[in-house]
Amino acid sequence: MGLATIRGQMRQLQHSGPPLTRAQQVEMDRQTVEKIRAACGTRPEQVAAWIEETGRSERAFDRRSRELRLSS
Repeated sequence: MGLATIRGQMRQLQHSGPPLTRAQQVEMDRQTVEKIRAACGTRPEQVAAWIEETGRSERAFDRRSRELRLSS
């Protein structure tokens, strides 16, 4: 899956309206992290893609990444 595909999926999510709950937002973030990890090889590329796609910080990326590791 390429970065362009991820961007397209993110646009669809953004135009589908805001998440109803905090839990839904967190789940969306986790899915985004998983997609970015699959598409980007290095950590700097992953962080750059995260920031570009979400507008959120590197720390937010790290939090969601850590949560995914803990839930595995």
